[in-house]
Amino acid sequence: MNKIRYLLSTGPLLAFLCLNSNLYAGSCATVSPNIQLSNNMWAEIKPQKLTQEEVAKLFAFFKGLDGRWKGDGHFTECKTRGKKIYEKLQQQIVNMKIARSSEHRYNITADIYDTGQKKHTNYKFIIYKKDNLINIKGEGDIEFASLSSEGISFRTQTLLNIQRHSGGKSTQTRISQESVRIFELAGGQLHFSIADFHNGAMISYSEWQLAKE
Repeated sequence: MNKIRYLLSTGPLLAFLCLNSNLYAGSCATVSPNIQLSNNMWAEIKPQKLTQEEVAKLFAFFKGLDGRWKGDGHFTECKTRGKKIYEKLQQQIVNMKIARSSEHRYNITADIYDTGQKKHTNYKFIIYKKDNLINIKGEGDIEFASLSSEGISFRTQTLLNIQRHSGGKSTQTRISQESVRIFELAGGQLHFSIADFHNGAMISYSEWQLAKE
């Protein structure tokens, strides 16, 4: 991603991506951007309001991806056994569709076939503009690290406070969820990666290499 224009010259996500350029071929021991940069899993991300030029560039990038893509990749689930972290790897065949539903709204869907378990699962997210902020439906506003004609990288965050009542007692559980996504386009190939974190720890990551049908 050396050609990508960085939006956040010193932001936590950018620094995280620079420190972990091989993140998705990496290790489940990788911790979240918040832990790496501030040692605080509860630090809130900082979504940026994009300029009209940046909005146009973002959706021009997705317009160039519009259509069907096919390829393979892998999904890695991060597990623990005692104090040890280990990885469970699943090889995948991926059929992705990127479709515009309005001027500033794209649907990204994928049919994923697990070659080991021989079963299909679905993946979907919707990216759209709302008041000059870019949003992932159901996840909230995006914090960008990079945006250019060659690729984009960004993260979303969900902070939850869950109240539980049992036996006349009330307990509260705090949850921090972060997702980092990267799209890179080179030589007609689309490389897509996503890493998910729960309370600062990586719980899974996926990496797909796709060609347009």
